[in-house]
Amino acid sequence: MNLPLAAWGPMHYPQPVIWLGCLICLILVIVKMFENGSSTLGIITIAASCCCGLGNLVALIVGWSNADRWGIRNLMIIYTVFIVLALIFGTVAPTPEVAEYRQRLVP
Repeated sequence: MNLPLAAWGPMHYPQPVIWLGCLICLILVIVKMFENGSSTLGIITIAASCCCGLGNLVALIVGWSNADRWGIRNLMIIYTVFIVLALIFGTVAPTPEVAEYRQRLVP
């Protein structure tokens, strides 16, 4: 399953940047949760991110719900764009590892 980087095409190159952007935005939203007294939600978001990846969904919902109050509207717009781009690129041009895994699932 360890495919070389050469197996990546031009549609794959933006994906690590998108993933890094999602991670940075997630961290910033979690920091805002802790700064504004939503420690429980911050802990739930961290745990959900580590366990099953649902932390992004929690962060998006809580972040948009409190965007004006916390002053993070621009951050949430950027975060939403990164999530949408990640979904588009992950669907249209999955990484070679994911594509190989999908092929093994289909008999």
